[in-house]
Amino acid sequence: MTFDSLLALILFSVGGSLFLFERVPLFQREEALIEGRWITNLGLMIIGGLVFALFIPVSLYAAAEMQASGLLSNLNIPSSSQIILVFLFLDVWRYWEHRIFHRIPLFWRVHLVHHSDTFVDVTTSERHHPLEALITTPLAILLVFALGLPTEGLAVYLIVATVSSLWVHSNLRVPGAIDTVLRVLLVTPTVHAIHHSSEQRETNSNYGSVLTIWDRLFNTYTDPIDARIPHFGLDYFHLVRDNTLTQALLQPVLYQKEMTYPPREAQSESVLPANSPSLSREWQQTLFYGALGLALASLAMWPTITNLIFLWSSSDVYQYAWLVLPFLVYVLGWHYRDEVLSLSPQPGFSGIALIAGGIALWLVAAIVHIDTGRYVAFVLVLQGILISMLGPRIWWRLFPIFALLFFMIPSGDVLQLPLRILTVNMIDWFASAANLPHSIEGFVVYVGDHRYVVVNECSGLTFVTLATFLGYSWAILLYRSFSKVVSLALLGGLLGIGANALRVNTIVWLDWVNGTQMELSEHSNIHSIILILLLGVLFLIVSRLQPESRMDIRHRREQIKDFGQSRKGYAPVVAGLLVVSTVGLAQLMMSTSRDELHLSSVDLAPINLNSLSSSESSVRWDVDEQSRAGSLRLSFRGELDVLIVQALPGNNKLPKSGLVPRGDKDWREANIEKQTACLHEHCINFIHTTWNRKNSDDVRHIFYAYHVGNFVTDSKFTYRMAAGWNRLMGINQKSGFIGFFPAEEPPTLKKLADAYMKIKAQI
Repeated sequence: MTFDSLLALILFSVGGSLFLFERVPLFQREEALIEGRWITNLGLMIIGGLVFALFIPVSLYAAAEMQASGLLSNLNIPSSSQIILVFLFLDVWRYWEHRIFHRIPLFWRVHLVHHSDTFVDVTTSERHHPLEALITTPLAILLVFALGLPTEGLAVYLIVATVSSLWVHSNLRVPGAIDTVLRVLLVTPTVHAIHHSSEQRETNSNYGSVLTIWDRLFNTYTDPIDARIPHFGLDYFHLVRDNTLTQALLQPVLYQKEMTYPPREAQSESVLPANSPSLSREWQQTLFYGALGLALASLAMWPTITNLIFLWSSSDVYQYAWLVLPFLVYVLGWHYRDEVLSLSPQPGFSGIALIAGGIALWLVAAIVHIDTGRYVAFVLVLQGILISMLGPRIWWRLFPIFALLFFMIPSGDVLQLPLRILTVNMIDWFASAANLPHSIEGFVVYVGDHRYVVVNECSGLTFVTLATFLGYSWAILLYRSFSKVVSLALLGGLLGIGANALRVNTIVWLDWVNGTQMELSEHSNIHSIILILLLGVLFLIVSRLQPESRMDIRHRREQIKDFGQSRKGYAPVVAGLLVVSTVGLAQLMMSTSRDELHLSSVDLAPINLNSLSSSESSVRWDVDEQSRAGSLRLSFRGELDVLIVQALPGNNKLPKSGLVPRGDKDWREANIEKQTACLHEHCINFIHTTWNRKNSDDVRHIFYAYHVGNFVTDSKFTYRMAAGWNRLMGINQKSGFIGFFPAEEPPTLKKLADAYMKIKAQI
């Protein structure tokens, strides 16, 4: 790909993306104005491109490639320094070029076409008279040859300047705090909008293309705080008939120095967003003590936070969670800033009850080793501290926003299995509707000669979680009604389910039509296409929705005591200290206990199991220090391969990696069912999993059950609760699971029960 092709690709991709975002009301600086403008602006872009191709044989970058080494290229300075120098030089050149086009009447005749646009959006960036490029491009080429500008620096500047031009002309609302920071150095849409004002004093300012330093240095900078902008455009050529393509091409000829045009009605407000109210003293103190309380709670629950971060980083399903906190800050700190600052925080100790519940849940989840419980507890603690900061009334008013925090919790343990079952059903429904011969065995679907194993990756969890999060996030920008917010989130989830149905059935249909079964790498290509389609449909739906009017609560500020006179102001800090004193202490005790157990865990089962094994060598336990469990494999009288996993004292979280046939990358879990095996009056509930080898007819069966002392169960949750109870009560009973790996066909249930009880009696 040539550089010119790359630049064109950037132009259309970035411009197209900004154009789409401009169609969404919640992102707009103001309501879009069309009136034929787009046809004119895009028409000028096409005509300008054709004229450029006919009259200028080479592009600016191609000219730089053709030249020999020049003045700047021959300087003995690093290439990175050359790039910076070229960037600064070209940007200051563009500044003066732009300023001259405003000051010299002949050049203004050509450039005014760009300013006669009565609205400013991303299409305005390409609204230039063809004559303008015929003037500026040859001058730039001469500059390149005269100074010997290196191609690397020129390429960097052209890319940045192209993206900047599209962005600064966009009709997008940039958060005030972000815009204030950016415009110290960079031109932003707010800064450049002033340059398109119909007021001449403002039009003759803010000439910079990328950097604002030249306007500041040469005293042509107008700060958005001081801008008025009664209208966009000019005092002339502002009628509807002036916006046609033909009239725009003729404007340089039609322009006269003293043109008389009917004046436009003055707007009551500037097109720039008004400044938001400043932070009151009560809000400053609320945020200070609240941040301190949140920091203390996060410090105490740091291991839980690190586990969350690990899940977000290691799984594509939960990467959206990185957006939760930044988006929450944006919504509260900018989108609803006026409404939030108009409220008066009422700190108090009412959030302690929710915090206590969160702490209790965390302690129970820590004892039984259920990570999801700890994640939920962490979010409940955060909600409790927010109540202590704001008071229950304001917290409940803002709860639709604060509920975003629950999207940080990984939901796979709850949703994965139902979505797998639903995926199997959706393939079944599609195959029936398309009259395809098919059959289903657990999670294995046979369509003709093709076999599909619906594993976790096929469940569509990525589609469902991402679409639900985006639906909820966009909804809180549009609506105040919690029911509407939840409805749009549920719609996103349903679209995610539908997208997954489209994905898996597209794979099935293409395989059926082609008569071959595609590789998994091709599945990922279809996954990407359907994901883009899902996001596009969701974006289209949101762009058609109209936001509700904001609440007028600016005069509802309630007078409260000074925080220095009210102990309730310190409630968030007290809440944070409560979390530290309970959760932090529990973390420390469990850490100390684990270290002691590590030192004493030399032998997990000092029982000789040779009587059960066909091997004459002594059986040794392998200790997994990370999961704090021991395991061994043996052959039960030469008939069954057995896996015994035993937890260390005080631990009840067991590794499940051993419950996969050897060579686990080649196997897919085809079915899960529960079976009861009885011997005399003793019955054992087993989990029976069936595995299929990839690209083979090989089948493996695995049976396993958990035990805590003499108690046996097929439920992981029940096992953890029982083991956790023993741990809490100080009862030292061996716990773990026993798994059987039949070599061929599954043994009789009676034989399984006999083997389980004999092995269980030995350990």
